[in-house]
Amino acid sequence: MALSYLGVNHTDQWVSSFLINGEGGVINVSPQGGGGKTACCVVLPRRWRPNLKVTIKWQGGGKWLTDANGKEVLRDGQQVLVEDPWIERTETVPEYTEKDLAHFDVHFLPDDQVRVKVSFYYPEHADYRPAYPTQRSSQP
Repeated sequence: MALSYLGVNHTDQWVSSFLINGEGGVINVSPQGGGGKTACCVVLPRRWRPNLKVTIKWQGGGKWLTDANGKEVLRDGQQVLVEDPWIERTETVPEYTEKDLAHFDVHFLPDDQVRVKVSFYYPEHADYRPAYPTQRSSQP
């Protein structure tokens, strides 16, 4: 079954793009954000089965190139972006029922961890279980 998917970022770093089983490419899941928009699609079986896994591959937002003194490098008057490396994790999909088959959620957690979930509810809903911790940025 094809489900829309969304990203929820529980870190202070941008997720500029992510793939599910090699497909996708959602752009810009903001730090401490996401969850409000969906993209299409990830394919899952209508009935959950034990040991069902997905591979999530994502890339951070990158950093501006700096010189040895910490000053941003300009080329042709433009800042130079150094892309972050891709990170890949294979995760087990938690058990779901047919009534849960509304969307597929990818939660980006600190320390390059990721969790996935099939859900009828969106992450901000009071009945969303398990309730994922909301981290607030330490930056102003």
